[in-house]
Amino acid sequence: MPRPWLSESVSGPLSALRRADQAVLTACEAGFAASLIYYLTTFYQRGELGKRIAAFYSCQCLSGAFSGLLSYGVFQADSHLHGWQILFLIEVSVATYRGPLC
Repeated sequence: MPRPWLSESVSGPLSALRRADQAVLTACEAGFAASLIYYLTTFYQRGELGKRIAAFYSCQCLSGAFSGLLSYGVFQADSHLHGWQILFLIEVSVATYRGPLC
C-alpha cells in the first residue's frame, strides 16, 4: 500500500523550489525588452528604430505561434526517440547552422 505522506513530503519542497526558480527566471527576463530597445537606440536613428522594434515584436509573436505547432507535430510523430529528444535535435541543428553565420 502506498504511503501518501511520502509523496506529500517530497512534492511540497519541490513545488516551492519550482516556484522560486520561476521567480528568479521572471526577474531576469523582466528587463529584456526594455534593455533591447535601449540597446537598439544606440545603433539606429529615429526613422529606422520603429521598423527594428516592430520586427522584434513581430518575430516574438511568430515564434510563439509556430513553436506550439512545431512541438505538437514533433510529439505526434512515431519515432524511436522521445519527443523532447527530437525537439532538442531540431534546436541544436538550427543553432549549429546559424551560429557561424552570426
